Amino acid sequence: MKSIGTSLIVALSLMAAMPIRAGAQDPASSFDARAAQAVRDDPQAQFVLGSMYYKGSSGTRRDHAMAAYWYRKAAEQGHVKAQVNLGGLYFDGEGVAQDYAEAARWFRKAAEDGAAALAELNLGVMYEHGRGVAPDPAEAARWYGRAAEHGDAQAQHRLGLMYFKGEGVKRDHVQAARWYRAAAAQGNPSAQFHLGSMYLQGQGVPKEPSEAFRLFRGAGGLGHENAQYNLGLMYLNGIGVQKDLDESVRWFRAAAEQKSALGQYNLALMYANGTGVAKNSEEAARLTSLAAHQGLAMAQHNLGIAYISGAGVEKDSAAAVHWFQKAAQQGHARAQFNLAMMYARGEGVARNDALAFEWMQKAANQLPEARQYLDRTRKE
Repeated sequence: MKSIGTSLIVALSLMAAMPIRAGAQDPASSFDARAAQAVRDDPQAQFVLGSMYYKGSSGTRRDHAMAAYWYRKAAEQGHVKAQVNLGGLYFDGEGVAQDYAEAARWFRKAAEDGAAALAELNLGVMYEHGRGVAPDPAEAARWYGRAAEHGDAQAQHRLGLMYFKGEGVKRDHVQAARWYRAAAAQGNPSAQFHLGSMYLQGQGVPKEPSEAFRLFRGAGGLGHENAQYNLGLMYLNGIGVQKDLDESVRWFRAAAEQKSALGQYNLALMYANGTGVAKNSEEAARLTSLAAHQGLAMAQHNLGIAYISGAGVEKDSAAAVHWFQKAAQQGHARAQFNLAMMYARGEGVARNDALAFEWMQKAANQLPEARQYLDRTRKE
């Protein structure tokens, strides 16, 4: 097994589109009392009644169609939270036919009528992802900005991402850090992770590994798997914190338990090398297999090595070829080299000199050992 890697994760893609709903503030109110008020066209009562039907609370059966009915009654009277929630029902197709354009219409009405941060956030999501409206990064950034100014942590984080990437706004790492910090202060783990990444790299802020560690620690404690993986590496290598192998194992395990392929891979290496834990080849192979099945090329290569050597698994040359092939197709140079050697020897696969040469040439683009092998074969 190779030594443990030191590549910290420093970026995440934008979150998937997802509407956020407003909650009712009066969950203890009785159904009968609210129903009586609702039929008298009390918009707050209609909103609460809709929420009761949506959740199936206060003795009410869950009925999304009835939730939509009462949210609409309240929304048409200008109840901003009802407008947000009705938009959410149209977005998800709950109780109504899915209709992104109608969702956007209600989110916009809520945003314009009541400066509702949730509606502004949701409109930003829809413009960013082109749901019910034409994709428009600048308009997405504008709505995120409004929600961010109104204190919404998710909008602050998303606006930070847009400034970081230069999507819809001019790239500005100082502004990205500003909005990440605002969201991080509200306990948003993704913002804590991204701000930590900026301190780790010195982007928009001074390079301060100890501050990066502090932010990753906050995000990791809230379950952010990439922050947990980074904490494992920082404890392992003494980056921003005193080296501590026990803590390194703990955080790699936390990430691995959330199905982080990098967490699984690095925890496997700890078991393979007996670093911070008792050496255990079987556990190393199990974790490596989990990461390999998620498509991590490093793990696929190492699983191939395990099948060749019988480390934690029964020797199986054909399985080794399979995993070398998977990693090689992703450009993993050592896997390309090993796959070439398997073809050259006819081990686990029919001998094929042409394929051996092809894979060795690919490996030679990155691996001196492969270039040396090709030089030797040319001289023979």
